[in-house]
Amino acid sequence: MVAIPRALGSDRPTASEMDDDGYSRGLNGVDISRDVLLSRILLGVLILVVVFVLSIRLAQFVHSYLRQAIAVAAPEASEAQRFWRHGRWPFWAAVNKHLLYAPLLGRRHNRPLRLGPRLHFGAIPSRIHTILILLYTAVQVFACAYLDYATLDRSALFAELRGRAGTLAVLNLVPLIILGCRNNPLIALLAVSFRTFNLLHRWLGRLVVLATVVHVAAWAVNAVEEDGLTAMLERIKSASFFQWGCCAAVCFLFILVQSLPPIRHLCYETFRHLHQLAGLTALLGVFFHLKVDDLPQLSWVTTAAVLWFLERCARLLRLVYLNYTRSAGCTVARVEALPSNVCRVTFYLPKHASIDPGCYAHAYFPSVSWWMSHPFSIAWTEPEIPCAGAIDESHHTDSAPTTAVEKINGAGNTRLTIIIVARGGMTRRLYKKAVSQHGHCTSIRAFVEGPYASGTPGMGSYGTVVLFSAGVGITHHLMYARQLIQRASEGLVATRRLHFTWSVGSLNQLLWVQGFLDAILGIPGARGILKIQLFVSGQEESDHPINSCDCIEVRFGRCDPKSVLDSVLQHQVGAAVVSVCGPGGYTDDVRNAVRSRLGGPAILDFLEEAFIG
Repeated sequence: MVAIPRALGSDRPTASEMDDDGYSRGLNGVDISRDVLLSRILLGVLILVVVFVLSIRLAQFVHSYLRQAIAVAAPEASEAQRFWRHGRWPFWAAVNKHLLYAPLLGRRHNRPLRLGPRLHFGAIPSRIHTILILLYTAVQVFACAYLDYATLDRSALFAELRGRAGTLAVLNLVPLIILGCRNNPLIALLAVSFRTFNLLHRWLGRLVVLATVVHVAAWAVNAVEEDGLTAMLERIKSASFFQWGCCAAVCFLFILVQSLPPIRHLCYETFRHLHQLAGLTALLGVFFHLKVDDLPQLSWVTTAAVLWFLERCARLLRLVYLNYTRSAGCTVARVEALPSNVCRVTFYLPKHASIDPGCYAHAYFPSVSWWMSHPFSIAWTEPEIPCAGAIDESHHTDSAPTTAVEKINGAGNTRLTIIIVARGGMTRRLYKKAVSQHGHCTSIRAFVEGPYASGTPGMGSYGTVVLFSAGVGITHHLMYARQLIQRASEGLVATRRLHFTWSVGSLNQLLWVQGFLDAILGIPGARGILKIQLFVSGQEESDHPINSCDCIEVRFGRCDPKSVLDSVLQHQVGAAVVSVCGPGGYTDDVRNAVRSRLGGPAILDFLEEAFIG
C-alpha cells in the first residue's frame, strides 16, 4: 500500500499513520506546523499595523511640533500663520473626509440605534473601524479555510479545522486582553482613544467566540461519527480535558450573549460584574484545558493571564498611590446635588497629582457602590486644597470624612472635580444621597483611580480652536481651554482664537461649572482670545443671572454646528481644529459639519472624545 505523502511542512500524520483512536482524540489530524506558521504571520501583521500607526503618529507629531514652533511667536496676521492655514495636500483632506472622519453609511455614527428609551443597539462603527474589523475577520477566515484539501478524508479536514480554530481562539486572547486594559501603553503611544480600543476589544472577543464555536463543532462532528452522541457526552463527563474546554466554551458564549448592546446597556453594573467573572472563568478554563495535555498553545494563554493579572495590579497600585498617605490619610469627596439631576463631586486628594487636560478617572464610592467604579472626565483640578472651614460642617454625615478633610489640608495637595449625571444605578444612588442631606451636599469616603489619558492629541499647534460641548460634555474641554489660554498668554502655543460652544437644556445648568468658567475668564489675556457661545434649548425659566461680558453670547434654541463653523472659520487664524464631546446625535452633527468643509483651501482637523459623565 502506498502512503499518501504529507503536505509540505506538515506534522499531521497521514491516514496510514493514524492510530485507532480516530481524529477526535489528541492531536490526530491537527497540522501543528501550519498552525504555528499562520500564528506567527498573524502576530507579524499585528505588529506591522502597530508600527504603521506609530509611524503616522510620529510624522503627525513632528508636523505639529514644527507648526507650533514656527507659529508660537508669530503675530496673528503674520506669514507663518497664513502659511499653516492653507492645506497643500488635497489627498489627506480626502482621506480625512471619506475614511478617517466618515461614518460607515450616511450621517449616523455615535447616535445609537434605539428600540425604546432604555433599549438600544449602541453606536455604529466608523468607516475606518469597519474596514479594520472586516480585514482582520477576513484574515481569520482565510486562516481557518487554509486547509490541506489534497486529502480526501473529510474527518481529517475537520480535525485540521479543529486545531486551526482552537489555535486562533487562544492566540487572540493576548490582543483581546491588551485592548481591554485601562493601563494600555498603546493609548499614549499611538494616540488612539480607549474608546476605540474598547470597540476593537468587543469585536475581537466576538471572533474569539466564533473560533471557539468552530473548534468545538469540528471536534463534535468527528466524535459523533466515530462513537455516537452518547459516547461523546460520556467522554465530556469523564475527562477533565473536555470538562475544562466546555467550561471555557460556555463562558465565552455567555459573554457573547450578555455583552450584546441591548442587554449590556439595560443593566450596566450587572453586566460588568458578570463579564469580569465569566471572563476570568473562561481564561482559567482555557488554561487548564491546555495544561492537561500540555498543548503548545499553553504559553499564549499564560501570557494573556499574566497580562490580565499585571493590569489589575497596576490599577491597585494607582489606587493606593493616589489616594493614601501616612500623614494625610485617604481621599475624601464632597458631593453637591445640582440642577437637572447632576452631582458635582470634588475629590480632596492627600497628595499632589499632575493631571493633563482631557484625562479621565475611575471613581469609587464604597458607601454607594461597594467596589464598583465608573469612568468620568476630569472637569477641573486645583493644585491647592482650601481650608477646612470652606466646607460647611453641617453637610457632613459622619465625623470620619470631616476629620480626614482637615487632616489632608495643606499646600501642594490636589483638588479634583468631576460632574456626574444621575441616570441609574450608582449615579442615581449618589445623587439621592446628596439630595437627602441638609443643603443638598455631603462628604463621603471615595477613591480615584487614574488619571488615564484620553489619547487625544494636543491642540497647541492650531491657531484656531473650536470646542463643541453639550451637557456634561463640557467637562472634557474646560481644562483644555484653561491650558490653551494660559500658554497663549505666555507665548507657548500657536492658539490665537478659541471659540467655546456649549449646548445646555436650561440656564440653571450653568451652575455646574460657573466657577470654572469665571476662573478661565480671569486668566490674563483670556478676553482677547476666548469667545463663549451658549445655546439654551429649553424654554423653562431660570433664576440664574447671566454676567454680561463681551466674550459671552447666549442664544436660545438648538445649536447648528454648520452655522457656527461658517461664522468662526471666516476669521480663521492658522490651522484650525474642531473638538467635540457630547451625546451621540450632537457629535454626529458636528462631525458632518466638519466633513462638509473638508477639501477646501483651509486646514481643518477633527477630534472626538467619548461622552463620559
